Amino acid sequence: MTFGQFIFTESYYNDWMSTKGEKALNNFVASLYLSQNVAFNNESIPIRVGKIANTDLDIRKAIAFNYSLVMIWLQKAYPLIFQTSSVDPDIAQTDGIRPNQSGWIKLFESLVGDDLINRDRYAELPLHTVLRHLTTKYKESVRKSV
Repeated sequence: MTFGQFIFTESYYNDWMSTKGEKALNNFVASLYLSQNVAFNNESIPIRVGKIANTDLDIRKAIAFNYSLVMIWLQKAYPLIFQTSSVDPDIAQTDGIRPNQSGWIKLFESLVGDDLINRDRYAELPLHTVLRHLTTKYKESVRKSV
């Protein structure tokens, strides 16, 4: 998954968690699933929503539940990026603790900085590459402040 796809997926997932609406769920699933050998493009989400809307509602909800488990795994793999509260992370909650969706956009903008020409290239970076980079930068800033 690219960082750009993650930002959209996380945003739609948070929308669905707050509204429990079927439209938000469809947008979430459409942002998550792509055709084989097709790169993520947020402009094609409405097209995929039409196909996904015909999928059984229980399957779409199961996809959202599985995503929440992936988010719990990411929180454990990158604890400096996904800082959680005192909630037990071993319990898969439907309202899992996750950063504010606008926080991801701010992180993206800080990564891009003044390099607007290459903005799309940053969005196409693999998610784990970005999370490892952010973790390294966070550790460096802590070392400098000590």
